[in-house]
Amino acid sequence: MVKLIYILIKLTEVAVFIAVGKRLSNLKDDKKYWQTAMPAIITFALVDGLRYLRMGDYLGNLSLFTYLSSYFQEGIEPLYTFLMYSCKTAGIGLCGFLVIQSSILMIAIFMLLKRYRKYAVYSVPLILPLIILNEHFTRWFMAFSFIIISYVYMSEKKYLFAGLYMILAQMTHNAIVPFIPMIIIYPLLNKRIIPIPITVVLIIFTTLFSDISNFTLITQLSEFLLNSGLIKEGSMANHLLHTDELISGEYLELGMMSTALYVNIINLAKTIPIVIFSAAIAKKENAIYIYNIVAIGLIAHPLLSQVELLGRYTLCLNCFLFITAAMFYKSAISIKKRYSIKCWIALISLILYFYPTISIIFNRGTDIDMLFIWDAYSNIKYL
Repeated sequence: MVKLIYILIKLTEVAVFIAVGKRLSNLKDDKKYWQTAMPAIITFALVDGLRYLRMGDYLGNLSLFTYLSSYFQEGIEPLYTFLMYSCKTAGIGLCGFLVIQSSILMIAIFMLLKRYRKYAVYSVPLILPLIILNEHFTRWFMAFSFIIISYVYMSEKKYLFAGLYMILAQMTHNAIVPFIPMIIIYPLLNKRIIPIPITVVLIIFTTLFSDISNFTLITQLSEFLLNSGLIKEGSMANHLLHTDELISGEYLELGMMSTALYVNIINLAKTIPIVIFSAAIAKKENAIYIYNIVAIGLIAHPLLSQVELLGRYTLCLNCFLFITAAMFYKSAISIKKRYSIKCWIALISLILYFYPTISIIFNRGTDIDMLFIWDAYSNIKYL
């Protein structure tokens, strides 16, 4: 029964996102944008927020929530602590906090999407596979939500608000700091597309041949961040202190991870066409910055994802793929173009991107991986 309920809820979530995407892409003006987007925001917030024992960070958050005794607890980023403690004193529980966290992430994403809503028929459903790890990295994705909002304001030249959300991001998770310079240099990254041949060659190289243990630059970068004082006490500082052991796999068992060759081939098949065909559209739609950070993310991810902690950075850069991928898919997939090679390439890429979302719904694992909050009360074995 647990599995059946999980499957039905997750399939409903997918259906809501598809429906919202279709409606947004046909929207004539901005007046009803948030009203139209709200079903997706609420659905995601409830589905993610009401999950129980959702991956590794849940127990850590539960422990923090249980023993939190003040608005600003030492050793924890102040904004995250403030929001959690506010939920505790309001009596809405950890699930209430997780619903709010998921809502903040969705609102940030739809703020980003608003300018490109005509591509929403593809971009909205693609949000789900790209942020699936929100279940795990709660504090990380809350901080990243503020980074997204900061970018939106930076692109609108509202620098005061952009700076404010950078601060909020850092107050949520210290480790988010490296994203801040990428927002600050927005004008530079928004000038011209990174050349497509260079991007493609580098993506192929890092995907098939990179070995992070050969990159001593990462250790040097860790030392620089520690000496700069940008990252002070906390878990991220500890990780930076043990960068060598982290990369070798000797620290917290979070080190080297390998990817099978066939998975790498699949990743290339779904990303290379997006890189090639979305560049011209990105120029036209004033999305050069988004294209460039996606390109940087795709180049760096095969390398940095070999270390789970480092992979979180490129994971977030790749979250912006739902914009560039949708641009490619919408331009290539249509009834009129159904016999073209470009259309079939786009369909294959789309299926490869969305398949894991459906696959994980039906193959999540044991019941304990598919619990919602009501299972905690109805089944004592899960407590």
